[in-house]
Amino acid sequence: MKFTPKQIQLLNRACKMAGIDSSKISPTNPFEKSGSTAGMLQAAIAELDPAQAARWRVATGGSLSVATMAELQGGEELSAAAQADLWAHDPEFVAEFQQQ
Repeated sequence: MKFTPKQIQLLNRACKMAGIDSSKISPTNPFEKSGSTAGMLQAAIAELDPAQAARWRVATGGSLSVATMAELQGGEELSAAAQADLWAHDPEFVAEFQQQ
């Protein structure tokens, strides 16, 4: 995966925010990694750019749960769990929410 300049800057800002030495981080999807450093970096990215965080989660195989999909099809108000699932896995939902 080739990173855009914006994604590189996001990773660098997230490293600074999380107190991680960015010279020790390679330009790879941080949501493919596990462990405490990866967790701190993922949390910082999610705070700085939740839409990009959702894109990277989806790129690693993450997706909406069946329960969330069923709620979306039901047309009722979404539960907090469904909204959290959308926030984590649907960059369009995040972008739409941020524009409101």
